[in-house]
Amino acid sequence: MKANLQGIEVKALRVLVGMKGHRPSGKNACVGNAMKGKKYAKPAAGMGGRHNAQVHRDFVDAAKGCGFKITKPTASVT
Repeated sequence: MKANLQGIEVKALRVLVGMKGHRPSGKNACVGNAMKGKKYAKPAAGMGGRHNAQVHRDFVDAAKGCGFKITKPTASVT
């Protein structure tokens, strides 16, 4: 059976077969690999997740190491 794929975008086909619609860019994949598997000390109550300053610093360092140009730090990074 041959499917007629005229007019269907590649990203739609990827989603139909269960894959992600977009592949991450090389830089984004680099940051993801740099952040994967790191262990962090348990933060104080209310300071976990997006408020964890150590994770922010590591993310910025990973982004810089992967070629992103970061010119000004955010308030939570300092």
